[in-house]
Amino acid sequence: MTKSYHRYIINKYKNVKSAESAVAYLGGNMSKKKSIVLLTVISVIIAVLLAMTFASFKVPFIKEGVYDYNSLLDVVDLDADLGGGLTYTLTLSEDSDPVEDINSVTDTLKDRLTIIGYSNYKVVTLRETEDDDYKIRISVKANGDVSTTTSDIEAVAGYGEVNFVDSDNNLLVSGKDGIKTAYAQKGYAQDGSGAEAYYVTMEFTTKGYNAIKTAAETAEASSKTLTLKVVMGDDYDNALFSGTVSSSSFETTVSAQRSTYSDAEKLALQIRTGGLKYKYEISDPSTITAFYGKNAAKLTVIAVAAVMVVTMVLFGIFYKGLGIGADLSLLAQLLLQVLMLYLVPGITVSVGSVIGFVSALAAAAFAHAIILNRVKKEYASGKTFKAASSTAFTKTGLTVLDALIGAGAIALVAVFAALDATKAFAITFGVGVVIALLTSELLLRLTASIMNGISGGKEKFLGLKRED
Repeated sequence: MTKSYHRYIINKYKNVKSAESAVAYLGGNMSKKKSIVLLTVISVIIAVLLAMTFASFKVPFIKEGVYDYNSLLDVVDLDADLGGGLTYTLTLSEDSDPVEDINSVTDTLKDRLTIIGYSNYKVVTLRETEDDDYKIRISVKANGDVSTTTSDIEAVAGYGEVNFVDSDNNLLVSGKDGIKTAYAQKGYAQDGSGAEAYYVTMEFTTKGYNAIKTAAETAEASSKTLTLKVVMGDDYDNALFSGTVSSSSFETTVSAQRSTYSDAEKLALQIRTGGLKYKYEISDPSTITAFYGKNAAKLTVIAVAAVMVVTMVLFGIFYKGLGIGADLSLLAQLLLQVLMLYLVPGITVSVGSVIGFVSALAAAAFAHAIILNRVKKEYASGKTFKAASSTAFTKTGLTVLDALIGAGAIALVAVFAALDATKAFAITFGVGVVIALLTSELLLRLTASIMNGISGGKEKFLGLKRED
């Protein structure tokens, strides 16, 4: 790096040093009593952060307003396991009625996606201001090719009531009045081949049966055949289904063959429930990167926790009492990173963001190890703990600062210049690096001083040793 860059870093480092001096003053050669008090305060803060991160509970003494507290991991935006999937944006049409309850719309969409066989999806709402209409974003694992998935989304988000019309688009009966229920089922092809086939079975109400049978009889009286079409509202050009009907064979229960079971489920859904109350324009699909769903997120939390436990144990083994102080600092690092997932807008728990999250933890652990090694080296040369600690943080501070700021700068560039998958990494890594700078330069110094105060400067407890 250039000399001018290092001069810039040194000037910036002076500001950090002023913050360090406050921590050093607070720490210093603390008495055992003062160390215990500070350790208790830090432990309480970490315990609160742990509860905020993992616990969900009823909030006591509140009679109005919010009764439940959801853990940070519950409210962090977790995208579904949708690697190679598709995302669609639904925008309210200008000629649609205003949406009264957006939650009922999203609940309906979720129910319909589940009914037609999607187990891996995410439905979220978004809007720029409170005066704007909500947009709805549906992300799904692709069902076959893009056209098939798009057809499914169109069915799920279709608008209007199902109607039964003839070939001239004359209304015979509405779905609400004409259908009891509709469902998909598997059977065998009607050509006698024994091949498996898929059907939509419609059970008509008495009113629906009479209306269609009368229309068939009227057509036959004119030597014609009734063509029955199932359409959404007045979308006559895109019939969900059409077929000929004979008055002599028409019954209250009718089955219509479809090419796949998915098509049968989709048609049954539309006939049975109609469309949404509101009309939405559906965007062209775009491919989304791999994301972690709730199950994968839980596994990720377990994996990160396991790595943290191993790291903390190793710090305790190699650095003893100082390692315990480092463990407190690293635990705070972890919890603050989780908190940032909630506080920083635009972060979702995806493959890239998890890698960035863990990379920042690794950077913090590396910085802690550099500093503690220097403390041990300075103490071994004959300095007091306070002098060794001060010298160690001074000599390693620029190295740590240089490395972390350089990593943060790279992350910042990636946020504005990279693809979405890399941005997810860059944001969580960049935020984690900033936290790592604070924990390694400030919190670690304080916890190290606390451990020294509690032990009364005992070398064996602190893992320190003079050179022979």
